[in-house]
Amino acid sequence: MIAYGSAAGYSPARRRTVAVPGRSIGCLIADYNRDGRLDIVIGSYTTNQVIVYWGDAGEYRDGHKSILPYPAPIDLETADLNGDGWLDLIVASYRDPVAQHHDAGLTIFWGGPAGWHQTRSQWLPGMTPLGLAVADLDGDGFLDLVSPHYHGELSREQLHAYPIVRTVEVFLQ
Repeated sequence: MIAYGSAAGYSPARRRTVAVPGRSIGCLIADYNRDGRLDIVIGSYTTNQVIVYWGDAGEYRDGHKSILPYPAPIDLETADLNGDGWLDLIVASYRDPVAQHHDAGLTIFWGGPAGWHQTRSQWLPGMTPLGLAVADLDGDGFLDLVSPHYHGELSREQLHAYPIVRTVEVFLQ
């Protein structure tokens, strides 16, 4: 549901519903295609999809969306990791839907004029990464990615969070 605000606040008359199949997890809002309109990215865990509703004069509808297949997306984050002016999409997987293992990791989909695609992505290991964060942790001027583990095969305890530093240098060499 989108609640559009006004000078008078929020009202039921200014609410709109966006249909998302399956169990939706996570929501990001930004101008991903750089057209001046906000887009909405939603992970649909049970349908193995990341759904992108492209902003269209403030309306979000099925006729103006893209679907990025992805195994059980459980968390989303976005940033321009490589400094090229396009927002990259980071998607974490809860588990592999075929093998049922929780070590499916996360994927960085590199942004660009053609949008996100598996052919322009980088997979990183992880055990149900949840609580993704992006910041310059070491002050070197490059964004870093923190990937906390949520769920292992046998335990949810004693799982470490791994900061992945110098993302630009590591992924683009």
